[in-house]
Amino acid sequence: MTKREKVLIALTIFAALGSGAMLLASPPSRPLDSQQETQAEAGQALDIMAELQSLAGRQPAGVKQPVDLQAALESWAAKDPFQSLPAQPDSQAGKQDTPAESKATMAFNGYMEAGAFRLAIIDGLEYQVGDLLPDGEYHVAVITKKAVTLKRTHGGERVTLPYTGDE
Repeated sequence: MTKREKVLIALTIFAALGSGAMLLASPPSRPLDSQQETQAEAGQALDIMAELQSLAGRQPAGVKQPVDLQAALESWAAKDPFQSLPAQPDSQAGKQDTPAESKATMAFNGYMEAGAFRLAIIDGLEYQVGDLLPDGEYHVAVITKKAVTLKRTHGGERVTLPYTGDE
């Protein structure tokens, strides 16, 4: 056994003995029964509600109060934090993009391979073979180090995105 292994084993034993001594030396705690826990939680909830109601009456002039705090929180929590933001309008606002033009703006900028597992990063999102892109129109057909091939879900059209990341 090397000196490093001996030191690691000694530290592990020392930590185990120290935590065991602390556990045995601590006074036994008396668990609360469920009725006491429920009463304590209800008291805390009432205190919080009273505090919120008192704060609601002291809003500065010109500040709007939320109508329903719970509804606002639920609508905020329902949003997907990983959903990409909508594209910003450009100078060609009246022009409609065709599928080929929308795929031309996508960038294949990352690649990872671990054994048979391959992962492509397209516009900052990770995809495996078979994954559907957010637009629902294309899915990942082939991933290589140099390019990703996307296949249209309906129709079979293939689009190849060349690798644009750092080598």
